[in-house]
Amino acid sequence: MTVRRQQAFTLLEVLLALAIFAIAIVGIIESVAYQARTAKLAEDTTRAAMLGRDILAEIRTSTTLDKTTGSGKLEGFSTGFEYSYEVTETDVAGLSHVRVTLSWSDGRALREHTVESLMAER
Repeated sequence: MTVRRQQAFTLLEVLLALAIFAIAIVGIIESVAYQARTAKLAEDTTRAAMLGRDILAEIRTSTTLDKTTGSGKLEGFSTGFEYSYEVTETDVAGLSHVRVTLSWSDGRALREHTVESLMAER
């Protein structure tokens, strides 16, 4: 009579396989979370650049711009962004340097984006 041996995994083999699987899953989850944070930062930075250009356009078209500095908070679609601007004279007559800085918090750190331009007198 021949004795057949059953083929099966031992408890140690199963636990080792589960540990390896768990380590792999944690790595994948961390990678996805990092990519989500990076995508959000890219979105916020792009929004800040667009808002900065909008504020520059407002400064350029303002006929009553008598202040050389200013700041404020943006509302609506851009809630959470704060801005400040500074208009300084350059060495060239009739040409001003405009700097707009937007800041926001992404929950982990305070972020800033600066947009600069030159503006001719009207």
